[in-house]
Amino acid sequence: MKTCVFEPKELLTVYPVTIGYNYVQEKIVQPTGVKFHQIFVVSSGSGILGVCSQKHNLEKGDMFFISKNTEHYYEGSSGFKTTFMGFDGDLCSNIFKYYSVGKFGVYKGKNSKTAEAVIGNFYENFENPGGFAMLSATAYS
Repeated sequence: MKTCVFEPKELLTVYPVTIGYNYVQEKIVQPTGVKFHQIFVVSSGSGILGVCSQKHNLEKGDMFFISKNTEHYYEGSSGFKTTFMGFDGDLCSNIFKYYSVGKFGVYKGKNSKTAEAVIGNFYENFENPGGFAMLSATAYS
């Protein structure tokens, strides 16, 4: 188990910052958020997400999104694992505006297996990614 951290490449419109696959998730408390956007898939177990004064129960297969600089916390039961990607870039605000994305979202019954597979493939191949353009394309997808 590892997480990957990338150096941001400001010239790209969307770029990954961090990525993890089937990560044993510890309790996280971010009173001021983090400096990049994040999307998570609950790989196993269950947990709770607290964001913007709301609480959400999480189960395997659920996905959640947290916009940068948004206060949040999440924690889970034993066996709580997540697959995640942190990303940023100038194009993010336009994408979020187009899709009416707010500060966060919890998605149940969506195609989490596809998201987990894309992130997992990127995670397995991050050391030989084929250049920063591919990193950007994967983050965009």
